[in-house]
Amino acid sequence: MKKIIFLIIVTILVIGIYFFLKDRKVFYFSIIDYNSSYRFNNFISDYLDEVDKNEEVINYDVQNSRVIDLINLINNNEVIGDRKIKNILIKADLVSLSLGFDELYLKLDNYDFINKYLVNIEDLLKLIRKNCKEKIVFIGFYNFKKDIKYDYYVNFLNKMIRNICDKYNVYFIDTYDLIMYLEGDKFNIEGEHIIFNRINDLLKTSY
Repeated sequence: MKKIIFLIIVTILVIGIYFFLKDRKVFYFSIIDYNSSYRFNNFISDYLDEVDKNEEVINYDVQNSRVIDLINLINNNEVIGDRKIKNILIKADLVSLSLGFDELYLKLDNYDFINKYLVNIEDLLKLIRKNCKEKIVFIGFYNFKKDIKYDYYVNFLNKMIRNICDKYNVYFIDTYDLIMYLEGDKFNIEGEHIIFNRINDLLKTSY
């Protein structure tokens, strides 16, 4: 009899924990390196609103900044809005990273620069993972030059970043094949929606 009561209590606890996690709201922190009319992070926010999971969304624009600047921002625990960034990372349920566009734009074919950039990316992901124990998504690179001679460099960059992401349990989202959705050197709204769709499986299974 005691064993049956124990099993019933355990079952109730497991079900309770499941529904508690299933119904919890989501705090989304987005680090964005360029603005357009509508980006994948906007679609994520809309999705969370639609399924009534949106607790808080913070979009942080790092346009014209370097990866090392973001590393320093976190190390110094500087304030974004009215909150310290480490507090944001600790509380975030989902963090997305889209960065490096400005930094790489003029140096995409410079191996020395790319290798230094990769060192900084690893330092950044290691630092973010130290503070955030939840899901982190890194948006991969595409040939924004739209010139075939840069394909090799973009492929090399993505391969190395994917390896770093695997090391720190970060989801890597491939965008290399979306060049047909570029308007100028940035994705149009359809391209951004495809990026969202590539993140969407993660969202559906988690939230």
